[in-house]
Amino acid sequence: MIVVATALSPNKIMELRKLGIRDSKTIKKSQIMKLADILINMSFVRSSRRLIPKTYNKLYNEFKNEGKNLNELMAWAHSAVIKETLDQIEFQRAKVVIDKFDFEKTEYRLENVDKTNLEIIQKTGGESEIPVAAASIIAKYLFEKEVDKVNSKYDIDLRKSKPEDIDPEILPLVAKLHFKNVNAALTK
Repeated sequence: MIVVATALSPNKIMELRKLGIRDSKTIKKSQIMKLADILINMSFVRSSRRLIPKTYNKLYNEFKNEGKNLNELMAWAHSAVIKETLDQIEFQRAKVVIDKFDFEKTEYRLENVDKTNLEIIQKTGGESEIPVAAASIIAKYLFEKEVDKVNSKYDIDLRKSKPEDIDPEILPLVAKLHFKNVNAALTK
């Protein structure tokens, strides 16, 4: 799981809009990779959390053992990158837009954020906002790069392999163990 937050000025938002930054679900993978290369080399504040499978699985189990679910883990990751991003910028007034997935859990995780001059919006279809779209494009790029690293390290192709085709010894290092198909492959 990879979560990214960006901080963009109104001028930077206009610049990114002109570059073609938009909802990543409407962009082909090859174009996402090109746009992400441009974004990563641009000067603006951003933060990310990369939870590689081994770390993700450990955290997921810790959250599960505390009676928490995947949305809690996602809210934790989102709030972490938002807080890191806010800590890096100075602003008189700012708006945080989150692609909504669990309003209550996200609100709870953000309750310690100083909301003075800060508006936090959780919005279904948040990628319609350029900062969220840019964050999503960067996240997808980083995800693809992580998949490439794992493929190279373990000499596999995660894009084409089924969990049952992967050595059970390395499955916890390359897949989310709570997925039913992965769990089924481990319990064979």
